Amino acid sequence: MTKRPALSGALLTASLALSSCGSNAAIRTERSGDLRTDLIRLVDAYLAAEEVPGMGLLYASPANGVVQVARGVADVGTGAPITANTRYDIGSTTKTFVACLVLHLVDEGTLSLDAPIGTWLPDVPGGDSIRVSQLLDHTSGIGEYIGSSELFDRLYAWETVSMDDLARAGLRNPRHESRGTWSYSNTNYVLLAKIIETVTGHTLGAELESNIFRPLEMAHTVYMPEARLAEVPDLATGYDEGSSTTDDRHYALYSAAGGIVSTTGDMLKFARHLMSSPKLRERFLPAPVACRIEDGLRTEYGYGMIASDQYEGIPLVGHGGVSFGFKSEWWMSPDGERVLVYFANSMLRRRNYHEFRARLLEIIGGP
Repeated sequence: MTKRPALSGALLTASLALSSCGSNAAIRTERSGDLRTDLIRLVDAYLAAEEVPGMGLLYASPANGVVQVARGVADVGTGAPITANTRYDIGSTTKTFVACLVLHLVDEGTLSLDAPIGTWLPDVPGGDSIRVSQLLDHTSGIGEYIGSSELFDRLYAWETVSMDDLARAGLRNPRHESRGTWSYSNTNYVLLAKIIETVTGHTLGAELESNIFRPLEMAHTVYMPEARLAEVPDLATGYDEGSSTTDDRHYALYSAAGGIVSTTGDMLKFARHLMSSPKLRERFLPAPVACRIEDGLRTEYGYGMIASDQYEGIPLVGHGGVSFGFKSEWWMSPDGERVLVYFANSMLRRRNYHEFRARLLEIIGGP
């Protein structure tokens, strides 16, 4: 029987959803001097310490080429191994894809970042004074739909939950006290998806497929709210505290805020596409606002992209996510030369995550 997750804002709400717990056990491994060997040793040690089923990791740099690590199992019941083609739920990393579509429409002249969202969403209270850009950088003040008991009750009664239902739930929740101040809300990206669908006349999944997945040959990447688990091979099963959390019902709740599944290799293709333009910061981080992703970490949020110059002392841009039984991290150096991706079929919210991340960045010297 599928475990029903607790109603918690930690599910999808934080863009990185990094645990605030300290490490109670050091994850130390001997260094061999060979990058792939050292990464395998670290991942194996972490999987054992956290009892995580599996992880896929990719690191690309001019000095090392593309190094991939696939360790553990994709499904505990069958023992199917993690491979380079294993797909993972990437959670809130989906937001960068949605932002990419919005910016594409802006480049076409179809949308304006300064336009009020009420132009396309007349039913949004105060929509005439909320700009498209404020949905992208989470400064709209719109409330959060995650945590709505009504949505979960409907999902687990096998009732259909639509994008409109998610939007309404978020709009009913309390707004942030000060518009213009960063306040992470998944509802922002559901509303962006509704705008994309209104403007293009196509579903979000169709727009992702025709404008990103197919042109970039991301053959292993799927927008799951418009698919079914049985139709997607090589998809890992997600686990939270040892229980499976993978269920078609969950993807209705993810929507545009976190509904994509992908592989580490496909995410490298997406990273290289974005970083091929010298105007990346201008497009995705035009005037980033200060955001609190993790205590003690200085970060800024732009248009579906996070930037930091303090991530273990290493500058980066990218996004991360947590969802029902999965954790994703996807980061690039500001010059686009190096890319780091790691996905796990566990939420990685136990005590050793920060230790793992610190050791990982020591090994690669930063993404």
